[in-house]
Amino acid sequence: MEDPYHCKCFFIKNIQEFENIILDCGFKDEFQEDHGQVYGYVLRVEDKLQHHIKVMPNGNIESEMELPPAYPAAHLNQEHSYPAHQETEEVLRVAEIEYEIINPIPNTCLNRKIKKPDNPTHAVDLPLQEYF
Repeated sequence: MEDPYHCKCFFIKNIQEFENIILDCGFKDEFQEDHGQVYGYVLRVEDKLQHHIKVMPNGNIESEMELPPAYPAAHLNQEHSYPAHQETEEVLRVAEIEYEIINPIPNTCLNRKIKKPDNPTHAVDLPLQEYF
């Protein structure tokens, strides 16, 4: 079954070398859901967009683009998340990490449905004071 939110098209052999490189490139260790990954890092690419990369014990990579945690309402559902296929391939290419593409590439990565929110609610704008 295709995953409309995550790219799972890439495999690497050198997990540790890739970790060192993406950390040097500015990826940060931020909270991520546990999908069984060895590690997972995030890179802010725009004010309202970040690139998540998770590397699994077998060398498979799972990646997505989504709003940062400062927009918690966007995390109640995944409609604004999309597979980071092109972005992940670019990171691998620039890092000069040997990788393989896991075929077939799903349609969700080839023809991504990118739905950016018009006016996401920032955490500072939530009416939390009425709960405390």
